Amino acid sequence: MILFSQHSEQEILEKRVVDLGASIRLKKNKPEHIRYIIDKENKLYDKKFRK
Repeated sequence: MILFSQHSEQEILEKRVVDLGASIRLKKNKPEHIRYIIDKENKLYDKKFRK
């Protein structure tokens, strides 16, 4: 899961989910940054769960 908070109360939830290892925090909402994070996560997922 990739999260991008837009309001201060969302940041609290986002930090908790990231701390639990269930998400990655998106720091910028530019398309190229989103694409990079998705590609990075897909590669990590493939290494971890596909054999």
